[in-house]
Amino acid sequence: RVGVRDTRHLRRRGRERFPDGRRLYRGRSRAQRRVCDKLACAADVFYKQSHTIEKKQPRAGSYGRRGKELEIMYVFGVDIGGTGVKSGIVDEQGKIVVKSSIKTDRSRDYKAIIKDIGAQLIALAEEAKIPMSELTGVGIGCPGAIDSARGIVDYSCNLCWKNANVASELRKYVDLPVKISNDANVAALGETKFGAGKAYSDTVFVTLGTGVGGGVIIEN
Repeated sequence: RVGVRDTRHLRRRGRERFPDGRRLYRGRSRAQRRVCDKLACAADVFYKQSHTIEKKQPRAGSYGRRGKELEIMYVFGVDIGGTGVKSGIVDEQGKIVVKSSIKTDRSRDYKAIIKDIGAQLIALAEEAKIPMSELTGVGIGCPGAIDSARGIVDYSCNLCWKNANVASELRKYVDLPVKISNDANVAALGETKFGAGKAYSDTVFVTLGTGVGGGVIIEN
């Protein structure tokens, strides 16, 4: 609700912003002019709000309110293979920020290999100068039969692992959520989301490494 005294200043402001607005008052009674003032007040509020909203919107790119950079989400990506472990830090657009590779050495127990992976991830974060607080988790692709819900490798002939609790073991060195799935499946998902398959709803992906695998994405 708008009172008369709340609208007196609008006549002067209205003439400045809308020079042709004074014709609205010609030939009208005092009551009719008050209605015009209220409408002008409502328009003025809308004008202010629309411009305020427009100013609060961050510029497209990397800056938001007060010129601060917008936060970017980073995650660790780990590909455990029969001969090597490839790891990297990836942003939410699928861009690889930094990456490295270490040997697997399957003759050792899986816990020793996971310890090496933990050290590898910490070194990557230091190299990229990204604090752990800005990393949201670890995604792992591993060959074999994987229990993703429990984070366990039930069996992997490539690595000679059986009932390896990979997620729990890695969290000893990197205090982040850890998700693990079959390497061919996650490779297919990654290629569909960020690679050659992103323009298609159905994708077939084949992996050629120590073993041969594949994944199918349907109705993406």
